[in-house]
Amino acid sequence: MSHVSGVVRAMGESPGPEETTRVLCEAVVPELADAAAVYVDGAVWHRVDPDGRLPPRWAGDEIREAVLLGRHLLAVPLRAYGEHVGCALLARDSRRTPFGEAHVLAAGQLAVPAALAIHHGRRDRQQDETLETLQRGMRPGDPPDLPGLEIAYRYKPAAERVGGDWYDVIPLPGSRVALVVGDVMGHGLAAAAVMGQLRTAVQTLASLDLPAEQVLHSLDEMAQRLAAQTITTC
Repeated sequence: MSHVSGVVRAMGESPGPEETTRVLCEAVVPELADAAAVYVDGAVWHRVDPDGRLPPRWAGDEIREAVLLGRHLLAVPLRAYGEHVGCALLARDSRRTPFGEAHVLAAGQLAVPAALAIHHGRRDRQQDETLETLQRGMRPGDPPDLPGLEIAYRYKPAAERVGGDWYDVIPLPGSRVALVVGDVMGHGLAAAAVMGQLRTAVQTLASLDLPAEQVLHSLDEMAQRLAAQTITTC
């Protein structure tokens, strides 16, 4: 394929793994093959297959390198960091020249960025799910039922990724209540972890019925110890 380097570059610039597999399939048809499909966990992620030559599901776990499964069918494993993340099938019409070694080599080159994109996409998705679970567990549940006080709240993150925002409603002695809103700068596990520690600290300090300024002073000292290079507001 004369445009392998261009396709590799386009896949590298794709915003996510699904888009990368789309670029791969649409790039190889019709120059390299008449049909192409990328499979992840046995299911099709993207397919360009006008005549229905390729199966709807295919695992390909046993494939370790690009290999011809017939004169007109080429299997390409998608591996990243030694891990099998998927596979691709390319098919040619029987009236075309069969696949050759040059085609096997080109397909193997195209598989590398596709495999890396799938690997990183999975990792990012798993991390986001973990962070979302972590932050969801740290958010307060239904607000407490306090006499003479009606409480409502709405949480809407400014970014799609989980970060260090939190809020809390803490009942205090003497029919009082502490309303807390805080933010640890940044996103990801580090910000969420600092947020969790600060939220716990606020609850503990507030339960001692300390003056608000003393709670904030103690919280500021703790924030400096936990993340001196991170901006935290509360």
